[in-house]
Parts: sequence; structure tokens; C-alpha cells
Amino acid sequence: MLHFKHEIYAVNEDIVNLNSGSPTDLWGDGVAIDVHWKGDIDVGAISFGDTGTSIGALYFTDWEVVNNMRISAH
Repeated sequence: MLHFKHEIYAVNEDIVNLNSGSPTDLWGDGVAIDVHWKGDIDVGAISFGDTGTSIGALYFTDWEVVNNMRISAH
């Protein structure tokens, strides 16, 4: 099962902090991309080449990924 949510929107006069705690904050316009997904990933068999021999399996349960990205337009 996978739940996926995303938002893409314009930002106006957003603060871009290049180095936390320093006076290098920049103001600018740009695009924001926010992605949030959660779910399970099951890979039942892993093999290399054309042998068909499995070397194992991977099961990721209850993964959650949040990514918030700002792209500044100079």
C-alpha cells in the first residue's frame, strides 16, 4: 500500500537560509515542491545477471518520506 501527497506552488519573497545562524539569508521568488509519501516496499527476490538465483529479499514496512524543496528564481 502507498499513500502519496504532493504540492507544487509558487513562492513569493521566500527566505533561503544558506548557513544556519549566519547573515546569509536570501530573499527570492521561486517554486516550492513538497512531497510526502508513506507505505511498504516488498522485493521478494534479488538476483543478478540471468542466473535466476535469488540472493535474498527486502521488506520495508511503514516507510515515511517527507521532502520540501524550494527552487529560487534569480
